[in-house]
Amino acid sequence: MQKFLSNQNKLFLILSIVILQVFLLKPIQVLADLPTGNAVKDPNAILRNALPIKQVELQEIQHKLEETSDLVRGGRWPALTKTVTKCQSLLKKYQSKIIQELPKDKKKIAEKTFLELKENFDSLQNYSKSKEKYSFIATRRNALDKIGGLEEYFLPKEFPYSIPHEFDNLPRLLGRAKVNIKTSKGDMQAIVDGFNAPLTAEHL
Repeated sequence: MQKFLSNQNKLFLILSIVILQVFLLKPIQVLADLPTGNAVKDPNAILRNALPIKQVELQEIQHKLEETSDLVRGGRWPALTKTVTKCQSLLKKYQSKIIQELPKDKKKIAEKTFLELKENFDSLQNYSKSKEKYSFIATRRNALDKIGGLEEYFLPKEFPYSIPHEFDNLPRLLGRAKVNIKTSKGDMQAIVDGFNAPLTAEHL
């Protein structure tokens, strides 16, 4: 009888502890989180974002223009017009600063590119107001290509990362390269990124 009561006491004690933890004590929460916003799926945007540069003003224009992707896909024309207006404002605000930070031999080219970008942004504004989806997409792609070209002018002269000495005997790609690939379905061109994977890229 005593052993039975002892077992009952143990069970009661265990249940009491469980109830206390559930109702009286605040449990520690361990949450798995993902980055906010939509995942970047555009390969050209991924390549632009992967450039080892620190020109934040030009990248701000780039990212603001890339925001129009979801807006035009969802037909959110008023928000699209507002975002393009912001892009125009950023271009006007940062143009002089961006050109000033460029190497001397790139300044003239950049000035011409900024004039073309202004025309692109003006066209984007018109297309957003007239709801011309496909013209908007084509012009935006053209503008982003120009911005990507400007960003490449800010690449460091020397490779910005160190590779462990244990891989000194392996070939590496210190930059980017275009590779033509022949397949049974036709030819294709790939861009291999040696900035972020110098050893893997060289093997391609």
